This record gives sequence, structure tokens and C-alpha cells, in this order.
Amino acid sequence: MKKALVIISTALFLSTFTSFASAAPGNAPIQSVTNSNKTAYETDPGDISILDAEVLPPARHTGTSAYTGEFTAVPKNGTRLNVYVKNSGSKTVYMDLKRNGFYYEANIPIPAGGQKTVTITGGWSSGDWHVYIYSPERDRMDIQVSARQY
Repeated sequence: MKKALVIISTALFLSTFTSFASAAPGNAPIQSVTNSNKTAYETDPGDISILDAEVLPPARHTGTSAYTGEFTAVPKNGTRLNVYVKNSGSKTVYMDLKRNGFYYEANIPIPAGGQKTVTITGGWSSGDWHVYIYSPERDRMDIQVSARQY
């Protein structure tokens, strides 16, 4: 029994170690821009941890109507918030983010075939968030959206 417990414990330890090793950053560069609101735009969605709170579960949206999503970020989940959008459509789409009813960022472009992660840090991360993604010409969209807090 003790030997089986040691084997199971070792297997769990090695699988945990392997997952941390595989989460090491790759060689692909990440392009980012930071403004005064401590918002970073990245081309890579970043690593996902078991400690992340998935505040907006992954969703796929297709069609000509705008996407709307709402979630609440709370301090106990962390001080960083990532909103991720992948645009698989053929035209640029734009994202507006509202926090507690006020615009936080507006008209964030996500090019056709591209992806963008908006990272919000510090005290700005908690609150009631509204994500609005649209095509100004009402072109057909094919997007994937999610948000996580850590």
C-alpha cells in the first residue's frame, strides 16, 4: 500500500512539473503597447494557469450582429484581467470595453485573421465589465472571445 502511494505521489509530482515546464515561454516574440491606463495589447493569449478565474467562458460568435458579453471581476481572483479575441473573419472587427458602465477602451482593432489580448492590471481589473465587438460595415464576423482574471 505504501509503495503504491509513493508511486502515485511521484506520478502526480512529475505531471505537475511537466506542465510547468511546458508552460515556459516560447521563442515567439510578443508585440505589445502600453498606455497610461496600464492596458497592454498582445498578440499571444499567454499561459493559462489553474489559478485563473475564467470570468467570461470561451465563446464563438458568427454572423453580422455585434457580440456582447458581460462579466464581473472581483479582487479575490487577482489584479490582472485578460480579454482575448481571435478574429477568424475576413474583415477587421473592433472591440469596446466598458467598466462599471463607463468606456475603458474603445475601437480596439482586431485585424482579419488576427488575435488580440487586452491586459488590464491593478485596481482597474475589478468591476462589472461589458465587452462589445462589432464590424462597422456589418460584415460577417467569426470571432472567439474569452476573459480570465488572475
